[in-house]
Amino acid sequence: MDNIDNFQVCFVNTNQEPEKRRHICYYTKDEGNNEISLYGVEELTFKHPQAEDYAFITVIVTNKKWTRKRHEFEAAPLILLEAAQKNIQKR
Repeated sequence: MDNIDNFQVCFVNTNQEPEKRRHICYYTKDEGNNEISLYGVEELTFKHPQAEDYAFITVIVTNKKWTRKRHEFEAAPLILLEAAQKNIQKR
């Protein structure tokens, strides 16, 4: 990290509602036991705790949306997304 002097560490209360929320992507994960899960990735922007009027902190979070057994009807969209992910990874 060449720009180590530009880094600052601070604590942000991520339990509060962010100023801005931006969806980045969805992805699937094979959970084993014949289960597949959908995860969502979001960018959350919070006011800086020591400079609320001037600075913001951006946090990237991943949340599990839901899990289904692969044989369930509701798993079909996840299996399709998983196949697309695998196809992209091969390229």
